[in-house]
This record gives sequence, C-alpha cells and structure tokens, in this order.
Amino acid sequence: MCLRRECFPASSGLDVALINELTLLSGALRYCQAKWMSIFRAREEAQNQWKKQSPQAFEFHDALLLDLAVLGEKYPEPLTAIYFDLKKLA
Repeated sequence: MCLRRECFPASSGLDVALINELTLLSGALRYCQAKWMSIFRAREEAQNQWKKQSPQAFEFHDALLLDLAVLGEKYPEPLTAIYFDLKKLA
C-alpha cells in the first residue's frame, strides 16, 4: 500500500497533510491500544484472583470476629479502653 504523496492525486480530495500523518497517528493508536489492553488484562487477572481467594478471606474475617467476640467476653477491659461497643460482640 502506497502512502506517499505521489500515490494520491490532488483531485482525490484527500488532504495530503493528513496522509503524511497517518503513520504517526496509527503508531500512536497502536501504543494506546496496547497500554489499554495491558490495564484490562491486569484488571481481569485481579478479578480472577479475587474470585479464587475471597472465600478464604471471608472465612478468615469471620474467624477473627469470632475470636474477638470470645476474647471480648473474657477480657472486656482492653476493648472498653478504646471505647469499643461491646454490644457488637453479642
């Protein structure tokens, strides 16, 4: 495909200055698309990892809350010292 000035006669109605910029603009477009795809893939990978790991994270969260409730019932002083509402442990 010829993108030189000689390949496009003036009668074609196409701006010659635009033709000269096509290579530069297409390169910029390829760069932007590659950057977008990189971000898209990273986000997609993060979502996949979250799907795999979130059940364990929620189990760990629940276990920590249970431990906090048990310890809070036995030793309420440290929690009351930081103004923690002990009713939340019930």
